[in-house]
Amino acid sequence: MMKAGLSVLGAGMLLFAAPVLAAENIECSLTGYSDEQQKVLDTYQSGFTTKGLEDLERQAPMIDAVSDRILVCAEQHSWSDEAADAAFYYATTVIDERALRAFSPSASSVVDRVDSELTAGERDRVWKIIGAASDVEATENEQGMNDEDVLFLGAILLKLDPESDDETIESVGALLAMVSARRVALAEFATL
Repeated sequence: MMKAGLSVLGAGMLLFAAPVLAAENIECSLTGYSDEQQKVLDTYQSGFTTKGLEDLERQAPMIDAVSDRILVCAEQHSWSDEAADAAFYYATTVIDERALRAFSPSASSVVDRVDSELTAGERDRVWKIIGAASDVEATENEQGMNDEDVLFLGAILLKLDPESDDETIESVGALLAMVSARRVALAEFATL
């Protein structure tokens, strides 16, 4: 009976250990690209604008390169389909985030200061609003941002960057959504 209990305990420990190994390998999705794939990513990032986020034709080569890399990583690290999906989402979000930070250093600075200069309550509310606004299901059900949330985010932006122009404001919003999505993908990957 004791042996059976230890076997069940050992099997349970293996189940809990597997996600840790997968989570440790998510960086595979950002490294190891062939020279040709890296050129595609570099071209995508160097020509980036916030308008490019809506240009699926422009994104397609980047998405293909990341998809190919994810297949290799999934095989190397025995990822489940769900882990591969989370890693793909993570990688494409990181690539977009890096590109937007290069495109708009002022937006990058503002977003970095959300975590370093706001009070814990303000910071947590910013990320809660952005997370809800980025949630496709909530947005489809019109449960995203309300007027109070929009006013709050506007006040935070003025606090962090009183000189923001329209392009910076648009870039800050997009970058906040990317950071939130990256964090969600990473957290999801860690549970798989």
